[in-house]
Amino acid sequence: MRMLPPLNAVRTFECAARHLSFTKAAEELCVTPGAVSRAIAGLEERLQTPLFSQHKRRLQLTAAGRAYLFHVTQALDRLSLGTDELLQHRGEGGLLTIGALPTLGSRWLIPKLQDFQLRYPNISVEVKTTPSDFSKAFTELDLNEHGLDVALYIGQGDWSGVRRHKLFPERLLPVAAPSLREELEALARGEADPGRLLLHSTRPHVWAHWFNAQGFDFTTPTWRARFEHYYMVIEAAVHGLGVALLPEVLVAQELRSGALLALSQRGLPQPENYYLLHHPARSEENKIRAFRDWLMRTEGARGNPL
Repeated sequence: MRMLPPLNAVRTFECAARHLSFTKAAEELCVTPGAVSRAIAGLEERLQTPLFSQHKRRLQLTAAGRAYLFHVTQALDRLSLGTDELLQHRGEGGLLTIGALPTLGSRWLIPKLQDFQLRYPNISVEVKTTPSDFSKAFTELDLNEHGLDVALYIGQGDWSGVRRHKLFPERLLPVAAPSLREELEALARGEADPGRLLLHSTRPHVWAHWFNAQGFDFTTPTWRARFEHYYMVIEAAVHGLGVALLPEVLVAQELRSGALLALSQRGLPQPENYYLLHHPARSEENKIRAFRDWLMRTEGARGNPL
């Protein structure tokens, strides 16, 4: 059972905290300042923590009150959004908030969204960036904290509290602009200049793994160019800054157009896969089910949800 305070008291607290005034809160809520004061006192008694204090006759939040306001505001915003959506759509369609890693969202998801919207015109979409700290597990809390209905993420599938659907594996390809064809051919022989290799700074060891997988020796170079996001590495490769090691799915367009060349036979399979994630209790919501089924059909993904 959830340990929740009365909703009216929480709503009163948020209003008083926003105005830093019981009088202004009372005006907004159409009650008396005394009613606001009693609601706050009852909430503080229930929480056993003071939320407000007086300083030079001015109302201010305590440290606990500021921390609580953050969570209360998020919860009320989500409740308001959910209520508006229900009233507008009666559970049929509505706004689907999708979280995606930046490059995956811009280069893989967004080009496909027109087809989804044509098939499901009653569902609006919002695409947001998911957290990309791969040292931490993705959990139900991440979905809630970021206001996401679903998320597209990469990993080994060892997440708790979320329903996951495997989409496709990650495979890294050495790629370069046509002007660096000779560098790419030298790389295939294990003779590339390490100084011409581009580094994705959040995955610094992939080049060493690639060289080891090919049976080549590798000495970590002094990196001349490193980039935080894959979309930066892709642009650097397209503009001839060096040879990059990139997920095949993220450079498909450049490979088709000839903007990048690849050593396709030298691809490096990764232990990670791309997944669609959502809260287990929301599996049968119309908008989530529609997006999941469309995405699985689009990618030809197989297998049961985990």
